[in-house]
Amino acid sequence: MAGTEKTSSSEATKLTRGQWVNLFCVGSVHFACAICVSIQAPFYPKEAESKGVSATEHGLVFGIFELVSFLVSPLLGKYMDKMGPKTVLNIGMFIAGVCCMLFGLLDLLDGHIIFISLSFLIRIIESMGASAATVAAFAITAEMFPDKVAVTFATLEIFYGMGYIVGPMIGGLLFSVSITVFNILQLKSDISAQSVARPPNELKRLVQLPAWPKSLSLGAEGFLYTLGGYKLPFLVMGGTLALDCLLIYLLLPKLGGNADPRPQGKLMAILSVPAVLLDTFSIMSTAMSMGFYSATLEPHLRQFDLGPVMMGVMFVLSGAMYTITAPLVGRLCDTRVYPKKFISIGSALIIISYLLVGPFPYLPIEPRAPVRSVSPDITLTETGLVDPYTGTSLNTQLSASRAKGFPDDMTTYGIISGLWLSSFSLGAFIGPSVAGLLYDLVYFRKSTLFIITLHVIVLLLSVGFVCIEKRPKAQQTATHDNLGEAQSMLQLDDDLVPTIVRRKSGVDVEMTTLASNNRKL
Repeated sequence: MAGTEKTSSSEATKLTRGQWVNLFCVGSVHFACAICVSIQAPFYPKEAESKGVSATEHGLVFGIFELVSFLVSPLLGKYMDKMGPKTVLNIGMFIAGVCCMLFGLLDLLDGHIIFISLSFLIRIIESMGASAATVAAFAITAEMFPDKVAVTFATLEIFYGMGYIVGPMIGGLLFSVSITVFNILQLKSDISAQSVARPPNELKRLVQLPAWPKSLSLGAEGFLYTLGGYKLPFLVMGGTLALDCLLIYLLLPKLGGNADPRPQGKLMAILSVPAVLLDTFSIMSTAMSMGFYSATLEPHLRQFDLGPVMMGVMFVLSGAMYTITAPLVGRLCDTRVYPKKFISIGSALIIISYLLVGPFPYLPIEPRAPVRSVSPDITLTETGLVDPYTGTSLNTQLSASRAKGFPDDMTTYGIISGLWLSSFSLGAFIGPSVAGLLYDLVYFRKSTLFIITLHVIVLLLSVGFVCIEKRPKAQQTATHDNLGEAQSMLQLDDDLVPTIVRRKSGVDVEMTTLASNNRKL
């Protein structure tokens, strides 16, 4: 009997071929969106400051993306089932990809006002598209994998983490290669202009160019100059995101239309649950910590004279560590460890890392080369960020919503996805906005006190919550054990066993009249 149950459980956890295809499609959304988000941090601040933009202003450019997402995500989630998640996903991805390409053309603008105004406008529209794609992707995940949400969510974070790795790295390479090619072509033009005054042998001795630049015309030189430097990473990555829409359209099946006849739940009903409130605050704090680096890390690292590739590597570290640890933490949350414990662990790691990355000015430590000091601290930060991020994942909020009586349909998936993304986006707006302001006022090292204080509060709340709350998983295990013992002891047939009510969340199990059956026997 036990062997049969074990086999059934093993088969239930296996994914079909169609599910793997769907998982790849949704994963490509996370991958492409992460690229478009992460590619801006290494390059935009320097370009913006060359146009006279302050750290506060370009911090708000990063932050406005998340503020718009905070405002529109609940609305997108509420009407997800009416519009269709696949349609919302495709439209959102296309808008985000086009806006990413337009963001790469901002360096063509000269004036401070026009530059910052269009930066805000493009980011606002891009945020609407990216939010639509992300909310739809979360809702699709919940519908396609209703019994594996936690594991699937953690698996999809691999795609997102890989996007964070590829974005800055490929962006740095494209930036460097385009500048190198332009310098070679510019040198060719300079030599051509001097050919009248210099003998041919002297020109040949002066520089030996590769064969392929010699065949390029002046028109090609102008074309590469237009595409080179700041523009090329955004054009390539934005185009990739827009083309991903075609893949989604061809492979992803139509979803939705499984409305539950029960009355639809309300968003405030979930927010009234203490566990969800802690999750929401933790998600916001985690997002603030992520956004803090987006606005201030690149200016802080300028003192080390890093090239564009090395600068990209500093941002790659965060994505690499996230990719490695997210599936492990997600698996532990789903099987062994109470998820709320990871909030405490992650907050403690973030506090330590932010004390060291500056380092904090009141510590007897001086700033050192990034490879020796900053990169390990960034790695520690991302390890800490994974814990609360995954520990308060979509799965925990879906479980809480079902426990409160929400119907198990696409409408609920959309609402919960919108709530999760909205809380994350609010934190991601506050993070870079406050970071840019603090950087202008007190510079990077003292500004880290903001994140340190925030996570001290999260740490205290999460430790207190874990100590006070009754653990649902422990209660569920005890209930199942008691049920099995009673059935074994009384040797009851199926017709004598009372009604057992099991909700889809697997949390509520009710067994009645065992005492009366015992008396009959």
